[in-house]
Amino acid sequence: MNELWKVIRESLPDIIGGLVVAATLALIGTVFTKFGLVAAIVIAVSLAVLILLFLCLYPRKYSIGKVSFKHEKELPHTTFSPFQKEPIVKLGNFKPPLSIAAPSPLVESPAFKNLLYFARRGQCRLFIGSGVSSEVGMPGEQELREALWAELIEMGQAVRADATLPELATALERAAGRPHLIQVLQCLFDDALRERPWERGAYPWIPLLPPDLVQVIYTTNWDDCLKRAFEAAGRTVREIRYPGELPLIPQAEHAIVKMHRDFQVPDGPLISEADYAIALNDIQQGTAGTLWGHLADQLAQFYFVFVGYSLGDQTLNLIRQAVELRTGTAGEKRHFLVASLSPEEARAAERWACVRPIIATPSEFFQTLFSEFQKGGK
Repeated sequence: MNELWKVIRESLPDIIGGLVVAATLALIGTVFTKFGLVAAIVIAVSLAVLILLFLCLYPRKYSIGKVSFKHEKELPHTTFSPFQKEPIVKLGNFKPPLSIAAPSPLVESPAFKNLLYFARRGQCRLFIGSGVSSEVGMPGEQELREALWAELIEMGQAVRADATLPELATALERAAGRPHLIQVLQCLFDDALRERPWERGAYPWIPLLPPDLVQVIYTTNWDDCLKRAFEAAGRTVREIRYPGELPLIPQAEHAIVKMHRDFQVPDGPLISEADYAIALNDIQQGTAGTLWGHLADQLAQFYFVFVGYSLGDQTLNLIRQAVELRTGTAGEKRHFLVASLSPEEARAAERWACVRPIIATPSEFFQTLFSEFQKGGK
């Protein structure tokens, strides 16, 4: 019954159009019979003008290649995305044409060329940060700070204007309890997820990358946009939130390791000063059997690509500690940081975080990376 209703609903515009044409011909015939040829011509011209006026005002349907867009406002602007609000073509069967976007200057970057070399040999791991989600409308650090600050002010708490996100979270946790803190944060994320952000920006491109690059992905994001993007591409995903789930990674088609947990965990995501202190201790001690201890081991084996982090990010400080633990600040710059950096910030990233900077937005980086893999090469 659902399929029948779907067919009827999709055919409704054609049915209505046919009825309008039939009614128009009948009206013209009636006028011609009763009032003569001149009256019939006047009626026909009037109806034609009305129809043309209707077609100009009614939202038309456009198409690019195999993907349809219901209104011109939905056309892509600078980059082509295989997802739209209601995708006509499922990503799992879709191969984005490489000619849609102009070649990116990113391909000439020495750091990007090095990354591509290691990625083609299965030696890279992706580490996704909040910048990938905030690019498509998910709450970023500033929005979270403002929400917690407003909540504390409403409760009559004294708050410094320059308080960091972990400091604000700690203050609200002390004032109203951990469950209230998590509830405030989750409401922000639930509202943003209603806009289906995983269908935009960098997310649609990530599942299209080679399997050995995306079989295991690490992230500090609380949202499940990454998981939803893979599911939209027809893939199965296992999210790893607890140390006891780490042995399940090799069995998964795609595993997403949630380093900061998420709202599915009773204690919620990693957010307060105490949370960061525990994570930092796990890194410094190389604590076996923890998520951060596992990450420290992986940093010694693979070239990590950090996407969606800024130099002032508290999480990047944790990652820097893990990098220093395994490689040393004076050692080889094994890992990569993809961010919209100024030349000064790029040099600072090399000195402070011991990474090779790649200056790009998340969506530009992943689309260019996909395009280069499509071209082949070694």
